[in-house]
Amino acid sequence: MLGLLGLLVLAGQWLYAYRDPLAARFAAARPLLEEGCALLGCSIGAARSIESLTVDSSGLVRVEKSNVYRLSVALKNRASIDVALPAIDLILTDGQGRLLARRVFRAEELGAAQTTLGARRDLSLQATVQTATEAVAGYTIDIFYP
Repeated sequence: MLGLLGLLVLAGQWLYAYRDPLAARFAAARPLLEEGCALLGCSIGAARSIESLTVDSSGLVRVEKSNVYRLSVALKNRASIDVALPAIDLILTDGQGRLLARRVFRAEELGAAQTTLGARRDLSLQATVQTATEAVAGYTIDIFYP
């Protein structure tokens, strides 16, 4: 009896931990998961699957004779489910590879109207970045979930 109770608790913990991807993958189970979450005080959000997202392309172009740069990023979702949009970490470096500036952008700051990226879809995002110097020689882009 104690072993069965332990298995039920373990299954409950697993459902709680993976509620977002389960709700995305099994839409019919979503109402049941939402009811369970209502009892526990949690919520069902978009699935977070950073390994399913790739940066297809990116670009950083200086706006004519200024310290303003235009960043463009194309994301691709390789998963068969909708996933939450990540934050984008932009690191600007000089000619010697030294850090000049670093900024994290949320999807809404890059012009995204939605909070998820559909299954097997692409999304292009853009933003402007102002720097204290004109000496930007390189950049790095990383995606992550805060």
